[in-house]
Amino acid sequence: MPADMYHQLKEESLDKIIAYLRTLHPLPPTRGIPLRTTWDFLGRLKLIEDKITPIAGLIKPNSPRLYINYDTTQVSFGKYLAMTTCTACHGTDLKGEEGFSPDLIIAAAYNKEEFFKLIRTGVALGDRKNIGMMSHVAKNYLSYLNDKEISCIYAYLQTKPTQ
Repeated sequence: MPADMYHQLKEESLDKIIAYLRTLHPLPPTRGIPLRTTWDFLGRLKLIEDKITPIAGLIKPNSPRLYINYDTTQVSFGKYLAMTTCTACHGTDLKGEEGFSPDLIIAAAYNKEEFFKLIRTGVALGDRKNIGMMSHVAKNYLSYLNDKEISCIYAYLQTKPTQ
């Protein structure tokens, strides 16, 4: 799990997520998805030898969170949402991962309507319908963001070129 992303959540957001998860009932196993994750022999060996550091292990205990406390302006709320939604794929600095995800400075190329279309449907500029994992993530996860949340993320990402 992207612990570095979840580390940025405010306590009140985390409390709401936990309360929601406690209302859910277990679903029957989905065909093709294992009931639990497992490490193969080499993976376990690397864990034992301390050659793999879990993401949670990279977070310093009691380290400050990057969101701006109690600042609810559109750009600051957008930063909070981006830091707790986009960092799993685009990195903790939102500059992307080479060969995997782009720098989110690319959002500056989108107008608001196009950005909403991307987040709601996974369709990118130029009416590109398959932009890899982002199409899947947008349709299955980001599409649940409400209009205010998408507007705030858009407002924050529009500031990236000047940072």
